[in-house]
Amino acid sequence: MRPTIVFALCVLALFLCIPTTNADLTSSVSKLYGFTWGSTSTFCGQYGFIGKRQLRSSIICTNGKVTKLIIESKIDDAGNGACFKNESQAAIVANNNGWEVFGSTLKSITFYNSYLPNYFNDLYELSSLEEFVYDSITDSSKCTMNYDSDSDPFLPNAQTISIKGLQGSFPVFSANSYYVTVQQAPSVSLSTSFSSALANVFSPKLLSFDVTLTTAPSSPSVFNVATYFLGATKLLQFSLNIPGYNVNFASFFQPRTTLQTLNLYNVVPDVTTFPSTSQVAWGQLKSLVLQNMGLTGSVDPNLLDLSRFDVFIVKNNPLLTVTISNSFGTSSSITQLGVANTTIGAPLPANILSKGLVFLDTRGCKGLTNTLLPLVFLCMPPSYLVDDGANPSYLFNNDFSNYQGPNTPRNCLVQLNALAPDPFPSNISIFTLTGQNLAGDDFTVTMNNGFDAPMTLNCPVVDPASLICFNPAVLQGKGTLSLTVRIGANQTTVTRPFSFASPSITSVSAIPTLGGFITIRGYDLLAVSSYDNRKPMTITINGVECSNIVIRLAMNEFTCYYPAGIQSGVPISINVKGLYNDLSKSPNFNYYAPTVASSVAVQPNVASNLTITGQDFWNDTTVVTVTIGGNILCPVSSVDHTQLICAFPATPFSSGSKNIEVSVNGQSSQPNSLFGFVDTAICPESCNSQVCDVGVGFCNCENGSGPDCDTVLTPSTYVTSNATFPVLKIKSPLNNDTEFDAYLISVIENGAETFITSWNGTYANGTYTYVPSGGKDIRIEIHTNDQDSIAPIGGSIINYPANTHTYKVSYATSVPMKSLQFRFALDIFPLECNPPPSTHFAFPTGSNNQSLRWATFTKYDVEWFARFPMAVSINGDKDNGNLLTTQSVMDGLTTRLLVDVQTNALIESSRFQFDFSSIQSSTPYAPNITNCVPDSSFGNEPGSEPDNKWKVTVGVVVGVVGAAIVSVGSFFIIRQQLKLNKTKSLLDKKLRELTVNL
Repeated sequence: MRPTIVFALCVLALFLCIPTTNADLTSSVSKLYGFTWGSTSTFCGQYGFIGKRQLRSSIICTNGKVTKLIIESKIDDAGNGACFKNESQAAIVANNNGWEVFGSTLKSITFYNSYLPNYFNDLYELSSLEEFVYDSITDSSKCTMNYDSDSDPFLPNAQTISIKGLQGSFPVFSANSYYVTVQQAPSVSLSTSFSSALANVFSPKLLSFDVTLTTAPSSPSVFNVATYFLGATKLLQFSLNIPGYNVNFASFFQPRTTLQTLNLYNVVPDVTTFPSTSQVAWGQLKSLVLQNMGLTGSVDPNLLDLSRFDVFIVKNNPLLTVTISNSFGTSSSITQLGVANTTIGAPLPANILSKGLVFLDTRGCKGLTNTLLPLVFLCMPPSYLVDDGANPSYLFNNDFSNYQGPNTPRNCLVQLNALAPDPFPSNISIFTLTGQNLAGDDFTVTMNNGFDAPMTLNCPVVDPASLICFNPAVLQGKGTLSLTVRIGANQTTVTRPFSFASPSITSVSAIPTLGGFITIRGYDLLAVSSYDNRKPMTITINGVECSNIVIRLAMNEFTCYYPAGIQSGVPISINVKGLYNDLSKSPNFNYYAPTVASSVAVQPNVASNLTITGQDFWNDTTVVTVTIGGNILCPVSSVDHTQLICAFPATPFSSGSKNIEVSVNGQSSQPNSLFGFVDTAICPESCNSQVCDVGVGFCNCENGSGPDCDTVLTPSTYVTSNATFPVLKIKSPLNNDTEFDAYLISVIENGAETFITSWNGTYANGTYTYVPSGGKDIRIEIHTNDQDSIAPIGGSIINYPANTHTYKVSYATSVPMKSLQFRFALDIFPLECNPPPSTHFAFPTGSNNQSLRWATFTKYDVEWFARFPMAVSINGDKDNGNLLTTQSVMDGLTTRLLVDVQTNALIESSRFQFDFSSIQSSTPYAPNITNCVPDSSFGNEPGSEPDNKWKVTVGVVVGVVGAAIVSVGSFFIIRQQLKLNKTKSLLDKKLRELTVNL
């Protein structure tokens, strides 16, 4: 490369010094190419002009730096495409190396119809350029790019090089090129040596190589492309057009598997016989052009059926025979077929257009004389049969017996044979019309369903035998499709019935017997809820229309309101613009079956009125029956939707709970365990003949609620937690030396136990929230009831008297569980060495210490009272079940409870709550803590759970759940330390009392 000298004066250094005045702008490149810049105040973003005509010349900047130049030269005044030249200005630019002033910022430069002399070496060697485009051929300019190679690589770092109008020498390209296009300028000389010029360009970076020359290269004498293909591992396109240039034809038979386009024009193959399908590996090609090569032999018809072929051109090979078989219309994917000036081995098949052929050129072909041109071509618009460069284009000579050019008189039969798919899915985007002569000179397609206004469709032409139409939005229904085709002066309309798919239902939600909104899901349901102020869809159930339709998902989901009733198991009829669902394949509609929430215990051996609460009991005693325990009939005397009363006969006492089956018009409630006789084990003294609640298991009395109706709850104080662990701490004003603690220890999911201490929790406004891994959420709410209150849980209404404290647990998971349990701990301070005799657990008679209902714990003159209702909400009250609470550990240190959520459903969510309060004890008890310091066994005594079971459980959780579980040992050590501190405080107090008494 020649050394570069940059003059300081911009007037000599071209516009590349970024001129800022009109004089500067017109002194350099504008003088060289005969135009002026449009602005005198800025240079970035401006365009070049000749008078008022704007050129493509422009300056493009990034961050104030010129990164791209586009130069379009003035047309020479002499006309005839002569090139405008300003040799003196070109010499100034060359002598001052002006092209290099931009340095590294200039990345792209494009020239249109511009003069580039052979002494612009500094331009041809710019290392910053990534894109170089020169084009003087497209606009038939006589300008050229005159390149005189000095053996240096041309633009060594350019990735895209396109030269259309080259003169002088063929450039030497570097290995950095991605796209290379070269066309020799007409009627000029060009010196070419592929041996040196292409030595490096076929690298792993090269994607496209396209060369058109009128002068054959001097070397090599025979071009063998296999040598070059070897290095171009990513090559996609190869095109060579060099008249008279000798090539090794066989070297193109096995191209790289990446190659998609192989085009050879006017070259001279060393072997002219067209290869057989077995000789070539062209299956990956999308385009194959072998034009004017003197090829002989026959093209194997199977070659035309290669699945990826889109373009196949073998024009101007007169001795080559091409046979287009009947399989072409069913198997070939070719859309452009050029066989002009070859020999056709058989008449053109009638189905030649069936696979989407849009270009066919058979002009000058032998073998077609006096054959019949397929009728499909005779009814096309004349514009399809002329060479205007636009597709569809079908070009023929007048050799056929039935064709005399584009204006041949036509008498065409229009046939509409089929619509596909049939019926149309409502959400389909396109559908197809097939037949004969569907397009003509022009056509229209309309659809009329007799409900909406007729709709005209947009139908692009595939071929005269097939139209693709876009589905008009929200049409639906059934009716008539009309196709009107004009061929010359004749206009024909043909029709065919159409139908969209009938609606189908996949699911229907049940509703309360009081009525409500039904959710219906399926396919081909309504798209919009109203159209043209009419009802496009009606839903009828048992002869009654469902109203207030709301579309939630077009064609797939809607809701509608259905009134109160009890008739279930009935079909749903949906009419969408005249199309009905198949009732035999549709799910039926149902009201909710009755749900039993609770009942009042009855006295044995006494006939009594049994009150049952729940939901969807209806309001007609003639359709409601009640059966207790499977065989005891309880005639219904009164009923409304949420409560019924039935006459329970005198029946001997039996322990345990029984099922209450409520049947409303044939629909029965889910199994439950909500009937029981008054059981003095859980309702002492039969609640003084007041209400003994079976579902909850304690007395509901006129003056309050408790373990019996003589008990009065006393105020107690919730000690605010430190918000690190969800503990309910209660202190009684009756005695400050005792404290009641209740807290959740763990969750057991499908048998795997996880301690909540292993989760990071948050606390706000009395609610602890834990969000462990696996899409779970556990919330614990602690609340003090200053006044009487109620809470609906799982269909039950639980009363909470004043002076109680509730502990509510809410659980949710994204992975449904087959089984779900919770482990609770109750700690009553001061702690003792042995189970205190002052503790009472209320289990139903005969339950084998199962289903704990309530418990009392006495310390000093305080009796702590805990309730454990059976009520539980499962899956947002959508499923039935109950809680089974059992005692798992009881010693002087702690009481542990296992709470089992019992249901037949998979559990996605669950909610329940216990409550705790204090009572003034009629029989005070002094805790035994003398000389007793609790050890670390934590209840590891005969009959209790051994410590290693907790360790095994942790291991199970790690293996099953896959979460990092914090060692439970540290949790119990912290808890034990709290107990030791409390015990030490009490011992100190006792010691002080003894000292005073001495």
